[in-house]
Amino acid sequence: MLASVLRQRAVIRSFHATPVARSWIGDIFGKKKPAELEPKYQKKDKKEIVAQQDELLDEKTGKITILNEKNSPNYVKFDMEKDLPDFKINQWKKNEVLSQDLENTYSDKEELRNLVAGVYREASGDKEVNKFDKAELHDLKFRFKLVKELQSVLGFELNDYQVSKCHTLQALYEEIEGVVNKRWKNERNPSAIVLRPEDFKSSNIYLNQERSDKQKQRKLAELVRKAREESTAEVQATQA
Repeated sequence: MLASVLRQRAVIRSFHATPVARSWIGDIFGKKKPAELEPKYQKKDKKEIVAQQDELLDEKTGKITILNEKNSPNYVKFDMEKDLPDFKINQWKKNEVLSQDLENTYSDKEELRNLVAGVYREASGDKEVNKFDKAELHDLKFRFKLVKELQSVLGFELNDYQVSKCHTLQALYEEIEGVVNKRWKNERNPSAIVLRPEDFKSSNIYLNQERSDKQKQRKLAELVRKAREESTAEVQATQA
């Protein structure tokens, strides 16, 4: 009885202690180890795959050709003379002045005023412009025409807000004067200081002008002499 029961029980085998021999799995299923792969099927980075895409593909499946401007049969090189024979760039400015050159270019205020008056006379036909505040600019078409001509002659542009708020030639001139008098600075370095020549006129401001030892001693002796004279004069005044 016991023997028959033992024969009927299924034999259970534990797998946790039995290592799986993976080395022969590839041979059974026909796979190769990475070291045995052909050179073109070995691991490659993205750049190599893109550059050698045709070589990496099997010739039986065909090659991939990416069309671009160099190998496309429909690519036609652009020719300026043939494609745009009538194209021209009309330069509407008669002069071009950079922001850093505005102060030096229009430092003479009288010359700037005469230049603005000349452009106004030519645009309006008024040969006598005595007072700028009497020359009104209420006509928008004329104002735009005048501003465009001034920008062309002066070599720099005014923004829309400046143009819209100027109802007289005097107001427009003041805006122009404000632009040329504005101290220029490098916008890429907002903390940069741009100095003018008049900034160095003060006696206690100088650049790379180190005095010699003799000059320092001479200046010191002069200051000491003045201090003694002033002290003596104060003592004499007190005694008197």
